[in-house]
Amino acid sequence: MQYTWSGACAFEMAAIPKAAAAKLKLAGPLQLRVLLWLSCAGQGQFDAARCAAACGGSPEACTEALRYWVAEGLVTVEADNVPTSLWVAPPKEEPTPAFVPSPTVKPSAPVLLPEAATASARPSRTEVLDVQARDERFAFLLHTASEKLGKVLSPADMAVYLHLYSGVGLPPEVILMIIGYAVKNGKARLSYIEKTALNWAEQGITTMDAADAHLCRLERAETAWKQVCEWTGSDALRPTLAQKEAASRWIHEWGFSRDIVVLAVTQTVEKTGKFQVSYTDRILERLHALGITTVEAAKQELTPQKATPKKRTARMKTAEDRAPSFDIGDYESLALRHRPRPPKQEE
Repeated sequence: MQYTWSGACAFEMAAIPKAAAAKLKLAGPLQLRVLLWLSCAGQGQFDAARCAAACGGSPEACTEALRYWVAEGLVTVEADNVPTSLWVAPPKEEPTPAFVPSPTVKPSAPVLLPEAATASARPSRTEVLDVQARDERFAFLLHTASEKLGKVLSPADMAVYLHLYSGVGLPPEVILMIIGYAVKNGKARLSYIEKTALNWAEQGITTMDAADAHLCRLERAETAWKQVCEWTGSDALRPTLAQKEAASRWIHEWGFSRDIVVLAVTQTVEKTGKFQVSYTDRILERLHALGITTVEAAKQELTPQKATPKKRTARMKTAEDRAPSFDIGDYESLALRHRPRPPKQEE
C-alpha cells in the first residue's frame, strides 16, 4: 500500500534521523512523542514545560523520555538545559565495600555464568544508585523497566537488574525484551524475569538478534499448541515448553495435517487412556521417518494387521486317521476272511 502526504503537509516536513527507526521498538509512547516534538517544535532548545504541554506528560516525565534518545546517541544536550536533579544520584549513604561492575559482554561473545548469587552478594542500594548515575545504559534500563511493569522499582528490583546487567552481562535491550515477554504472558514477577534471564544467558541468547529469534520460536510453539488443542478438543491449562515445542514440530517442522495429528492423538488415548504428548510424539516421529504424509497411509500404518490363517495341505488318510468303528459285524467279517499262514520252516 503506497501513501503520500496530504496538502500542505508535503511542503512542511520535519527532519527525523533515520537512526531513530532502529530504536522505535523499545521506545515508549511518551518517548516517541518527545522525539516528534524535538523534530517538529524543539528547534534545538529543549523546554520541559513546552514539551510537556505538547506531549501530554509532566515536565519531569518528558525530561526522562529525552534521556532515552540521549542514551541511544541520537540527541546531545547541554548540562544547563536539563534539570540537574534528574541527572545526579541522591547523596550517598555510609560507604560500603565498592561493587565493581564487570564490563558488558560483547554481543558476539558467549556469556559465562558466575556461581549462583546469594542475597548477600547482591549490590546494595548505594552501589545501585552509584552505577545508575555513572552508566546511562543502566539508567535507561531501570527507567524503561519501570514503564513496562507499570510500577516504581524497589531497591531489591534494581539490585537484581544490576546483577543481570553487570554481573551476568546481558545488554539492557535483551533484559527489556524478557520483561516485555513476561508482561505479555502475565508473569511479570521479578523471580520469573530473573530466572528467564539466567536461562537465556546460559543458552547464549545475549544479543537482540538471538533474542528475536528465540521469541519467534516461543511464539510459534505457543500458536502450534493452541492449534493442536483446537483440533483435538483438549485443553491443557499449563502446558510445558517441551509440549509446546512438540506441537510446533508436528505442524511446522514435519508438516502434518489436522487429520494425521488427530489420528495419532486418538490412538494415544486408546492405548494409554489419556492424551500423552510424548506418546503422540513417538507415533508422529515414526510416520515422519517413514515419509508418510497422507491420512490413508497413516491409517494403514497405525491399524494393526490381522494374522491370515495357515493353509492346510491335503494328504492321504491312513488307518490311524480313520475313526474307530465299534460295529460287531465288521469284526465277524474280518474273522471269516482271515486265512492263517503256516510258519516258515528253517532249512
